[in-house]
This record gives sequence, structure tokens and C-alpha cells, in this order.
Amino acid sequence: MPGRGGARWGIGALLALGLVSCDAHDPAPSSDPERSYRAFRRLAAAGEIEFHVDPGPAQRNTSALARLLQGNRSFETFVLEEGDDPEPARGRIVLGSADHPQAAALARHVGVGLLDGGGGFTYRGREYTAPGDALVASFPDPDREGLPVVLFFGNDETQLATYVSAIPRPWEYGVRVHGDGELAYQAPLRVTSEGVVADEEREVDFLSRRAAYWDVDIVTVELDGVRLHMREARDGPAFKAFLAGLETTRANVERWLGDARSTEAREGKGIELDIYLY
Repeated sequence: MPGRGGARWGIGALLALGLVSCDAHDPAPSSDPERSYRAFRRLAAAGEIEFHVDPGPAQRNTSALARLLQGNRSFETFVLEEGDDPEPARGRIVLGSADHPQAAALARHVGVGLLDGGGGFTYRGREYTAPGDALVASFPDPDREGLPVVLFFGNDETQLATYVSAIPRPWEYGVRVHGDGELAYQAPLRVTSEGVVADEEREVDFLSRRAAYWDVDIVTVELDGVRLHMREARDGPAFKAFLAGLETTRANVERWLGDARSTEAREGKGIELDIYLY
């Protein structure tokens, strides 16, 4: 059974997939630009891309992404459902946790370790066990010669759905790891005789950088439902106006939520925010 057709993408839309959707922390340019260019041309020639994702929020988000790009008419996308036959000549984007066979196999291919009992994963010697932890990588597809694959791998597929809007350039091989929503690590990926590995010379360990930055006596300002953390005390009219704006914004959000808030929130616990000011 063929997959459900979505949008048709032109090269401009395919570029937008990488250039517009990505966040500001793209990995450095590929360690092998010639290989990346060949992958780009191969994907353009294939003309079709599949999304492999289980039903749920992630699938809904990928379908929404396809609809946003349906104005372009050169590339066709397919969001595969149970029973749909994959087409090996297509590029693919795979989303899932350790319970998703394709996602788990691709994660292992790029050096991800899976913790027992679905307790999380490891990458580059660090454990990621929070529900919001996720790895996003683009690399040569081990099962589809010449084509790139994009992998979204995480501990909770519902939370993994939030990363779909930041699809990396499929042909720019690299990896980003998020620690419960925050970018923790990124690096270009290299293809070696030992497999697909991180380029250690150009890796960036954001988690360690943040830990070093905050390894001081932190100053905390307590507001109504907001805790503001800083490396040093601040004062002055502009800062006081900033604090007032935080309180007003929080109050407005609570008002907008109205009856949509949980029972716990309506009973007075409300919204509590921790903000770290760099």
C-alpha cells in the first residue's frame, strides 16, 4: 500500500526546510562538503521524502509541516501509517523513541546507547533520562545508498513532537542533543571506517559551558510566581521596569489560560517560572 501523499516540495522548499526551520544553533558546516553536496543532489533527484512516525502529536506535527510546504510542486512527501510500504528510493525522516524499531536502529548507528528498560539514552558519555531529552541528527542513510536521513530520537514521543519544527538540513551531517528542552551538545558528523562519529575538534558542549557559567554564588530575585537568577545583582530604572514587565506578563498568561488551566492551577498554585538571566 503506498504511503499517504502530502505536499510536493521544490528545491526552494527543501532549502527552507533547513535554512528557515532550523534554530540558531546549527552544527558547523559538514566535515565533508563534497559528500554533503552529493547527498543534496541525490535527494533532489529522488524527488520524494518519507516521514516514519507513530500516530500521535509527532505525526500530527509532521503532517502540519507538509501542509505548510504544499505550495511547492517539485518534491512529494509521504507521512507513512501502519501498513504503508516504504519506498527505498525516497529520502526519509524518522521520529521515535527506543520503542520505534527504525528510530532505535538509526540511533545505534550514530553511536547512541540505549539504557535498560527504556530509561533513556547515552551519547558521548553522558546520560539523557528526562522525558524532554532528545537527539536530532542528519547523516548518510545506512539502508538507502546515497541518500541522507534525518533522525529525531527521544525518550518521550509526545515531547519529541516539539522538535519537529527545527528540521536540520538533511545533507549537512551533524548532531544536536537536547537536555530536557535546552541544547546540550552539537557537532558535525563524520563518516569513518568505524562508522558515523562526532567531529570532536568542532563539537560544542553547551551543557558544560552553562555549568561553568553558573558555577558562582547565584543572585536570585523573588517575584510573584517568578524567580529570576543572575550571576550578579542588578539595579536601576531599566532593570526595575524589566521586573515589572515579568510580573505583568505572568499575570496576563494566567488570565488568558482561564478555565483551560489544570485543577491544580485553579486551586492557587498557578504558574511558577525560573528564569536565568545571562
